[in-house]
Amino acid sequence: MNIRSIILLSFAILVTGVRPAHADVAPPVGYEEKCKVELKEQDGTTCEECKNGPGDGGDPERCEKQFSGTEFSYVCQTYGASFWTEVWCDGPPREAEGCSCSSPGAGTTGNVALTALVVMALGLRRRRVAAARGARHEGLR
Repeated sequence: MNIRSIILLSFAILVTGVRPAHADVAPPVGYEEKCKVELKEQDGTTCEECKNGPGDGGDPERCEKQFSGTEFSYVCQTYGASFWTEVWCDGPPREAEGCSCSSPGAGTTGNVALTALVVMALGLRRRRVAAARGARHEGLR
């Protein structure tokens, strides 16, 4: 594979925005799940869990649709990218705590590295071309 092919392939990957898959990975060592019904129920409230995730071919908004029009509101989401559990509770409104999952956009580092490789490859090519031109000019004198 020559340098031109590498550059074109790298550029194509960068332009199409291909990112690594965000598969489920084990939680960090010592991780304790904080999003559980038994931890979120308060006096006078009822909480329910809703298992969800696109990993099983389901609709990532299934829980939202299931609880819309009810007294239940979203509280939190467990760790996981393909499968997770959401906790929904009724009672007084509370601020949603979000999810205990890793933050999205983890593929950004890979895109930056790929861009750096493309720039380096282009720089090396220009050096070689300039060196070859210089050698030709020396031969003409």
